[in-house]
Amino acid sequence: MLAREAVPRLRLPSRLLLAPALTLFTAFGCDRTPPGPPTPPAASGSEAAAAATASGAEIAPAAPSVSAAPPLRWTDAAPEVTPPLQAIAGATLVGGRSYALLRELTDGYGPRLTGSPVYAGAARWALEAFRTMGVDDVRLEEFDLAAGWERGPVTLSTVEPQARALKAEAVGWAPSPPGGSLSAEVVRIDHLNDVKAGGRALAGKAVLSLGKRGGPRGFAARQKALQALKDAGVAALLSRARRYNNAGNAHACFGCASATAPLPMVELGLEDGAWLERRLEEGKVTINLTNASRLTGPVKVANVVAEVRGRERPDEYVLASAHLDAWDFGTGAQDDGAGVAQVLEAARAVLAAGPRPRRSIRFALWAGEEQGLYGSRAYVKAHAGELDRLVAVVNADHGAGAPRGFWLDARPDLVERLGPLARRLFAGLGAGELKDEFHCDTDHCPFVLEGVPTFNLEVDDKIYDDVHHAPSDTFDKVREADLAAGAACVATAAYALADLPERVGPRLSHDKVTENLKAKGALDELVAEGLYKP
Repeated sequence: MLAREAVPRLRLPSRLLLAPALTLFTAFGCDRTPPGPPTPPAASGSEAAAAATASGAEIAPAAPSVSAAPPLRWTDAAPEVTPPLQAIAGATLVGGRSYALLRELTDGYGPRLTGSPVYAGAARWALEAFRTMGVDDVRLEEFDLAAGWERGPVTLSTVEPQARALKAEAVGWAPSPPGGSLSAEVVRIDHLNDVKAGGRALAGKAVLSLGKRGGPRGFAARQKALQALKDAGVAALLSRARRYNNAGNAHACFGCASATAPLPMVELGLEDGAWLERRLEEGKVTINLTNASRLTGPVKVANVVAEVRGRERPDEYVLASAHLDAWDFGTGAQDDGAGVAQVLEAARAVLAAGPRPRRSIRFALWAGEEQGLYGSRAYVKAHAGELDRLVAVVNADHGAGAPRGFWLDARPDLVERLGPLARRLFAGLGAGELKDEFHCDTDHCPFVLEGVPTFNLEVDDKIYDDVHHAPSDTFDKVREADLAAGAACVATAAYALADLPERVGPRLSHDKVTENLKAKGALDELVAEGLYKP
């Protein structure tokens, strides 16, 4: 999507901001907010590393401030909201810490490219934040990524028919040309899929592709087309960004195995790419390209995992998650610093509310989402033996807009069953709608494919579309009230699902998952991408 004019964050005087917050607070029947533990300062790399590896005593959680109440039931036609849920919602909306946490993360650490030292520092910061809140168990869970990548400067200029410098950026996890530079004639193609492997007419050329990059689907076909370009001897693939003013749009190779592209790839600014296209209509164009970006060898990265133990069935758990990694043009405030802040705030609010939920709540901050959901996929693989004990997943990765509801991917049974509960819990936040849609665009997807019920937070994404993966994805684009409302949804959903007397719904069999995916028209593509085996 082309970028619209950036929307600045609305700043309100504190007394004006408090009024709508109290209105929402009253909708949940709350009269006061129990105090929560303070937010930790952003730790330095050395301090946080020491804290992360220390074996000192655990910090005990605060004593319960709200007495236990009858649990919420999804089978009730008009369920009552229990005091702990009221306290959790109130703790996030009034005196909440999500905005401060987001500022610490984005301004204090900035771009969190998977496998980079900045990502590692942010992971230690999140680890220490959970520890300071008094969460029972906090740890880093490492997994292997086939390759790391470091962005370097790119220069691209035309030599013929005239000398002109063009705006260009490297595509993530794509190799640089041999020696870091090349000179080549540019050839235009309309559709990547038209390229036949072995077509030597493209050998040594730089190909400008005008075809669509694709969305959540079509990745497998794109990967085959890229391999065909490599087999044809193409020197580099050029594409056009989609934002005005030659603004960058960071991304990796869509659909590429292990995120690594088979050939050098560079993205031109929208206007400069259009100019290059017009010159190609008039005749021959040659370019000089340098790219100092580089692929590194295999790298270990870590998910951050924390857990609040349940009071009755601690071995069963609900998972609340977001992804900690972010692209490196902006500071990842909407994508997905907002989700990280909401998950951290959910942990704080649950502990501040008083009685533990019936089941445990596990909190996860994923690595490698932007390159292909690698952190959540690694978790599913490592924890395969306990997925029957995973009751539900609540995921936040669509920005800091005002909450609208939840997507319950390919689970029409849960949409019907949970409608009354959702309307009762979230109507005051404008988030009472449940939708039976299927998306495989973020970290809930690996759990959907395993039959686990998932609740993917839906928000108003007007601003998100403007700043997604762009240099403008920064803290000042986030509205505090919307971020807090989303945190209230994540926290109350996780607690309610963990505290139900019965499980929210069954884990589906493999055959039933296959049936649901087929009904949604998603099965063939997921199989082609190697993400699912029917």
